[in-house]
Amino acid sequence: MSGSALSPDGRHIAYVAFSDGPVGYGVVRTWPGKRLLLRTRSVEVPATDNPGGNQVRWPSADTVEIYVEAGCCTDVTWYRVRASLAPPRILSADTVRTLPP
Repeated sequence: MSGSALSPDGRHIAYVAFSDGPVGYGVVRTWPGKRLLLRTRSVEVPATDNPGGNQVRWPSADTVEIYVEAGCCTDVTWYRVRASLAPPRILSADTVRTLPP
């Protein structure tokens, strides 16, 4: 697990999870009950010793943005998902690329 964050009202937790192999996906659960509310599609992630690049941001108590790092080194690609929790649904999903310096 990486990049976890509680919602502003403390009722939800979002994070980037990893399954077997180089696959990551975003997860949103109730807190502290841990009931699954939302899971993004899986994306291939680079092999690394530091999975800390993945991020979660809460623009509001019922809107979350999850970034899964899907690139490597200076040429990084992010899978970005914006989701609503009222009701739980993905609002948008796209890819963002960080250009090398």
